[in-house]
Amino acid sequence: MHSTSERWLMRPRKPGRLRIVLVYPNTYFVGMSNLGVHAVLRIASDECAVSCERAFVDALMCDQSKPIRAIESNAPISSFNIIAFSVPFEGDYPNIVRALLSSGITLRASERKPLEPLVIGGGAALTINPEPLADLFDAIAMGDAEVIMPQLVQAAEKAITAHDRVRAWEELAEVKGMYVPQLMAHPTAPVFADVKQIEPAHSIALTSSTEFADTFLIEVARGCSFRCHYCAYGNCCHPARHFTVEQVLNLIRRYRQTLNSVGLVSAVVSAHPDIERIAWAVVNDGLRLSVSSMRADVLPEGLVAALSQSGTMSMTIAPETGTEKLRAAIGKPIKDEDLFRAAALAERYGMRSIKLYFMFGLPCESDEDIIAIGEFMRSLVRRFKRLRFTVSACAFVPKRGTPFERLGMAPSGELERKRNLLTKALKGIERVKLSVESIRASQLQALFSIGDRRVLSVIERALLNGGSFGAYKQAAVDVLGCTLEEFISESQLEAKRAVCHNSDAQVWRG
Repeated sequence: MHSTSERWLMRPRKPGRLRIVLVYPNTYFVGMSNLGVHAVLRIASDECAVSCERAFVDALMCDQSKPIRAIESNAPISSFNIIAFSVPFEGDYPNIVRALLSSGITLRASERKPLEPLVIGGGAALTINPEPLADLFDAIAMGDAEVIMPQLVQAAEKAITAHDRVRAWEELAEVKGMYVPQLMAHPTAPVFADVKQIEPAHSIALTSSTEFADTFLIEVARGCSFRCHYCAYGNCCHPARHFTVEQVLNLIRRYRQTLNSVGLVSAVVSAHPDIERIAWAVVNDGLRLSVSSMRADVLPEGLVAALSQSGTMSMTIAPETGTEKLRAAIGKPIKDEDLFRAAALAERYGMRSIKLYFMFGLPCESDEDIIAIGEFMRSLVRRFKRLRFTVSACAFVPKRGTPFERLGMAPSGELERKRNLLTKALKGIERVKLSVESIRASQLQALFSIGDRRVLSVIERALLNGGSFGAYKQAAVDVLGCTLEEFISESQLEAKRAVCHNSDAQVWRG
């Protein structure tokens, strides 16, 4: 389902000869909150002069007898020349497979008929590790759409007239940043835009049916300058490339008369060197302000003040662990005093709550590190009487392209024990609420993150057998020849011992 309350900030181009449908492999509510969707739609219309419709995949509504349809024309996605998937998260991989299977499209590119659509992928998850779904895509865009899309559209226009899939692959392989798995032995290097030469990605349609209802989202930076050892994005897209104050504010003011709320987006919004100027300019224009992420050790007081002035009543920070020693070991050396300062700013400026993200099951982690989360939260509660706290915790997931990718996940029994230890450590602390993500979901995310081309067959087999966690476990045995837990737990034990015995974790730095 899509919203009928959309307010478009630009006029989309009418359909032409080349028909593209952009598929977000999750619901409309989630997809329309993603700036990648808005950026591709704008670039297709403004810079490539082609129409691009949208489709979304609600896993609960997927049915073999109900093909996925574009929301603009209600046409099945199988009727388009190009099906383009925007894929920021590995957890949505099964929805890509669901979309193709339910729409009657041949799952593997090598088996598709000449008149079937070209299936192209892009987005952060595929840029970081395209291999798990490589056999599904005719081509994968590795990097920024602004660089790749104009040439991609030109190559696609040539390719579709030939009705020859191999010719299409050859045309697409000529585009810098395009990975054509059927022709290339290894993924091509990602290509990144010069942010001085492009517009920041921003909302081109507003709707109440998203997490950020009727909010104009705009990015203030791309990439990340912090290379935390567990984070794929910071290691793949390093360093951060900041848009200027003028670039951000000029776009906001272009649409000012239609806006009530602005959301600033980047990996670490608070790290932008001019974030206070941007924030106060938005607030002084009479707009409500929100931000996607903040980091406690780079948190200007003026940003917190501006957020408070605009009516924002909560803050989100990510300590990740309960001890400074373990934070240093995972490449996020934030001090306790930085976290206390962030909470003090929140309370000083009248905020009511703070959400804190933690992980458990990290390499080198001890039970004392888990217990320390409870001690840390008790310290926050004692110091800050007017704040409420939400602790959101998840299991550590190894990510491709990070220093921790080969360290694997802890066994499920150990993760469950540590989850219970965390629950016990936080039990009875007033004004603290705990939310823990599913360990099973984290295990599947690990499979999709560090897996190879066999993962597509695992997903296909699991979905054909109902898509339950049990179906994935059996599919892993059938396809990988080992259990799911064994596959995601394989690790370089010598490396793990080395980092655990090195108190300042220098082995992982740089």
